[in-house]
Amino acid sequence: MLGEETVDNSTWIVKTHYPLTQDKPQQFTADKIIYLTRHPIDVFPSFLSLIITQAHSIEPKRPWNEYKVWRKFIDYHIGTFKRFDEYIRKQAEKTPTFFMSYEQLILDPEPAVKDLFCFLLDVKSIEGTLVEKMVTKVTSKGNKEASS
Repeated sequence: MLGEETVDNSTWIVKTHYPLTQDKPQQFTADKIIYLTRHPIDVFPSFLSLIITQAHSIEPKRPWNEYKVWRKFIDYHIGTFKRFDEYIRKQAEKTPTFFMSYEQLILDPEPAVKDLFCFLLDVKSIEGTLVEKMVTKVTSKGNKEASS
């Protein structure tokens, strides 16, 4: 993906799929960490589907339990996710870290994004700012589109 794992001074935020990427990511320093996670019950089928079909939009032809690789895939990635989560939590002791779940972002995006901007901007509130206005505009638009 264009820009993914770009870690030079041209970026404000580094995006990665680690630990799901096969290659070891580039090392870099960070002033802050945004740790956006998704529940493994959704990640594992989605990622295996991508591996099997080579596309995000195609469903595999058989149920997951019919793939011999499924059990090994789950066992391997549960350990990978656990180790990465432990690593991030240790990093959070030294580096300011914002924890957010994908589900939280989808279910109630406005407060989640407002909290994220408070973290990024080092402020207690974005109330009354242009940032708040834009977050409200974009997240309310998304909610209207999702409910129609």
